[in-house]
Amino acid sequence: MGRARGRGFTLIEVLVTSALVGVAIAGSLTALGRLSRADAYARNAELLQRLGAQKLVTLQVEGDLRTADTSGDFSAEGYPEAQWRLELQTTTDENVEEATITVTKGESEQALSELIFFRPTTTTTAATGTGGQ
Repeated sequence: MGRARGRGFTLIEVLVTSALVGVAIAGSLTALGRLSRADAYARNAELLQRLGAQKLVTLQVEGDLRTADTSGDFSAEGYPEAQWRLELQTTTDENVEEATITVTKGESEQALSELIFFRPTTTTTAATGTGGQ
């Protein structure tokens, strides 16, 4: 009579399976870490874009961008570590300038550009003539 063969797994099969599961878990944790970093980067970029857009609107409402402050931080908004810088560049169109606001926070930086129309300044001169009636 022959020896009865067991129906369990061999030691080699268990070791190979354990190694494969370990590699799969390590890969999953690496992917999860990268996904977490990408999410944090996207949230930070969105925050900087939102702060820049808000600052640009605030500067426009407060007055002429050509005489406005050109830099500052966001302490009033609760982000003192975020800094902003405004640059105006002339364009080929008359009375239109390109406003670029750059917001930095640590190593991150986002820039937002917008074309701004400035009303032309007009000077009025009094008519010099004698009007006879």
